[in-house]
Amino acid sequence: MEVGFAYFFDILTIVVIVSAIYSCGKQGFVKSIITLVGYCIAVIVSVFAGNALAPKIYDSAVRPEIISVVNEQLDGADVPYEITNALNSKYGKYGVTFEKSDIVNILGKNKEESAQNIIDFVYDKAGFTITVEDADGIIGSIFDEKVSDNAREYLPAGITVNLISFDDEEAWNDAVTAITGGTEELAGFIEKYFVRDYAVSIVRFVISILTFVILTVIMNIALRFVTIIDKLPIINAVNAFLGGVLGAVQGVIIMYIIVLSTHLIVTIGGDSMLVFNTETIGMTYIFKLLYNLV
Repeated sequence: MEVGFAYFFDILTIVVIVSAIYSCGKQGFVKSIITLVGYCIAVIVSVFAGNALAPKIYDSAVRPEIISVVNEQLDGADVPYEITNALNSKYGKYGVTFEKSDIVNILGKNKEESAQNIIDFVYDKAGFTITVEDADGIIGSIFDEKVSDNAREYLPAGITVNLISFDDEEAWNDAVTAITGGTEELAGFIEKYFVRDYAVSIVRFVISILTFVILTVIMNIALRFVTIIDKLPIINAVNAFLGGVLGAVQGVIIMYIIVLSTHLIVTIGGDSMLVFNTETIGMTYIFKLLYNLV
């Protein structure tokens, strides 16, 4: 089944490029080069518009909705309570009992201070001193298992949740706020560290595509009024040949845009969709050459 879909991608590539060669060859060199330059300008402007507008549009229109949705999915999750149970299950055998309020008090302004707070806490409760490595292990359990793992439960399969370096002071403070605050703070943390880059890239892609389409439509309308081009004294055969060469370049540009779209679909689908997955694309002969460049 996947092999058949692989043929589809290769056939699509051939059809797009051959059609562009035929169209530009029929159109002629001069109009084709104007069209090609127009496409290049449209791509540059589209990328610039996407990069410039995506963060602003995301922050104003998308981010509040994402935080609201994640907050609803959290459904009153009590992270300090979950952490308390996990730590008591892991360290209770040593006579150390954590209360929910202890989690809030232990987490200091940075990782080192929190580790020392844990060492002091264990010594006060059980009368023995744990190492800094053990204290860091507890912190790792709190943050990596309870923050990052919890985030995975509320995100689509296509979003990869990477571990955060809590040596970064901003990330640490944001995580402490997420843990000790309510679900809205936790939702904000999930949005900032696990969703934002992914979502902004989608908004950027949509803006770029829309801008590109609008500019190419305007260019094609304007090109119809350039009648003087058809009267230029260029030998028809040479004009058609050079137009075809430019058509090949234009076809590759169009395929590159299709490849970008395919790459986005594969990412959103978690690389598990029937047609849009890397295994199927890897079976292609032509399409994968462009896909691997993305």
